[in-house]
Order: sequence, then structure tokens, then C-alpha cells
Amino acid sequence: MVLAFVQGFAQQYLQAYHVFNLLAILWFPLCRMIPGLRALVFPKHKSVFTHDDLKVLLMLGIWLSLKARRIGSIDQFISHAFLACKLALFMILFQDGAVALNIAFCVVCGVLFLLFPAPAVATKHPIVTVNSGRLDNFLCKKSADKPIYTVLKLYTTWAHTCTLLARDYAAVANHYANANLVFLKSDIGLHEDLAKRFEIDVSAKSIQLPTFILFRNGEEVARLPGKGHSLLKRPRLSADILAQSLRLAELNRLKDAFRPTKPKSS
Repeated sequence: MVLAFVQGFAQQYLQAYHVFNLLAILWFPLCRMIPGLRALVFPKHKSVFTHDDLKVLLMLGIWLSLKARRIGSIDQFISHAFLACKLALFMILFQDGAVALNIAFCVVCGVLFLLFPAPAVATKHPIVTVNSGRLDNFLCKKSADKPIYTVLKLYTTWAHTCTLLARDYAAVANHYANANLVFLKSDIGLHEDLAKRFEIDVSAKSIQLPTFILFRNGEEVARLPGKGHSLLKRPRLSADILAQSLRLAELNRLKDAFRPTKPKSS
């Protein structure tokens, strides 16, 4: 479980944008903390950080803490954090009077902005947020000529795997959604009745988060991952695996790939 999480995190957050922007920030504390580098880059500084430096860093820490409470997406938080750290570093270099170094830093930041833009995250997508009542409204919809399929993502905001897969689910929804294939999501941390209804463990050790359920005309026909004790370990999930497991390409093409079957019980 831990290995799968680390692999997914590394694949998504070790892109060129993240690596180079991180290096553009880490050079400063490294140069200040390593005596040899400090003497070379900051010859006037005998201490690691000055009183003014600590003030700026304290403000940065407070701002990041407040921002982390309000932003649910890791992608958005990382982008905001990179920008805030660069601004803080600019202020520190400005206070130190390191004009040449500050100009060089600004040039590097500009080059990074042009060469390595932030990875695109779908902000507009056909995913509808639902509670229990609204979900029932979607599941009750019928069509005389074609079956209606519904994909429901059940997640929590505190589970890192849910946040990591948010981009994948948005990409899948953008690619496969149509009039007969609807994509929904619900935060079962807020709507605990849905967690009980679909038998999903929301504890800290849960390996069912997020859970994706496919309905055909309101009947559950597929689920990823499985239910309760039948699930021994967290499955590996991605946009491709999700689409393949729920046969979304086939549904999108044929519109009637599944026959209603009873979901397997634990």
C-alpha cells in the first residue's frame, strides 16, 4: 500500500516543473546552511539566517499553513507554495542587498515559468458533486431506448490517494462523458450515510478510498476496488486502469455493454 502510494506520488509530482522549481528554492537554504557555500555565495553572512530572514520565513510558514487548510488539491497547493517561496526568497535577497544575485534569481524564475509551466489540471469537467438525495435523482433517470450509466466516485478530502486520483478521474470524465454516461462524485467524509449505504470503510487504514461504482439504470454493475473483507490490498489505480476496469470505452461506443447483475457481496 505504501509502495503504491509512493509510486503514484512520484509519477505525478516528480515532473520537470516540480523538480526545477524545487531546486530554484532549495539552493538558498543549502547555501546558507553549508559553511563552504555560505562563504562563497554570501560572504557577508556569518550566521545561517538573520533576524530579518527569520521574519520573512515565519510569515511564509504562517501563510502556507493557512493556505493548506483552504486548498483541497495538492496540485493547487504546490503551485501556490512555489510562488510564495519564490516571493519570500526575493524579499530576503532584497533585504540583504544582494542585487546581482536577486536579478539572477528573477531571470531563472522567468526561464522556469516559460520552459516548465505548471502541469495542466482540468478545472472544467462534467463531474457533478452529489449528496444522497441528488444521487438518487440521477440513479432514477431512465431512458426508453438506451440504458443510462452512472459512474460515482466516493472519496474523502483527507485521504491522499483520493487527491492524487482527482486529476485522473477528471481526465476520464472529460474523455468518456456523454448523455448516457454520467460522472458523479461525493465526499463521504461529509456524507457518512453514503459510506454506510455502499459499505465503505472511511477509517485511517481504509484501502477502499477512493471507490468507483458503475451503475446501469440505477443498479450497481461494477465496483473498483471491491467490498469489505474481500479486498486484501489496495489496487493500483490510474486513469487507464479505471477506464479499463469499468469498460468505459466500450460503454462510450456501444452504450449497452453491461447487463444488470447483482454486485458481489463481501
